[in-house]
Amino acid sequence: MKNINDVINRLNELPAQIEEVERTFFAALRGLDSAKRALFEREAELVLNKKVKGRNEKERASEMYPQTKQEYREVVLAEIKLDASKADYYRLKREFESVKVIANLLISGRG
Repeated sequence: MKNINDVINRLNELPAQIEEVERTFFAALRGLDSAKRALFEREAELVLNKKVKGRNEKERASEMYPQTKQEYREVVLAEIKLDASKADYYRLKREFESVKVIANLLISGRG
């Protein structure tokens, strides 16, 4: 940012960008909830249909995993999307706070 106009322009742009990233975050959160629900439903289906015969939780989990790999994969991908959107959000929030400080310094004549 070279001058006060660049700072003002960036201050005007950032709120809309933050709002867009917030939308992305909440969509990713819904995606993660959906993926977890699908995994739970698949596991419940396997147990109810007696496709899993393990005597304890560890054995059942071991038997279930090959049959739920895709659902686990979807959960991991949804978590990655959520983490990426969270990182974008915090990056933009930090930038916004930094640009506000720069603007205050420029306005007060110290920059």
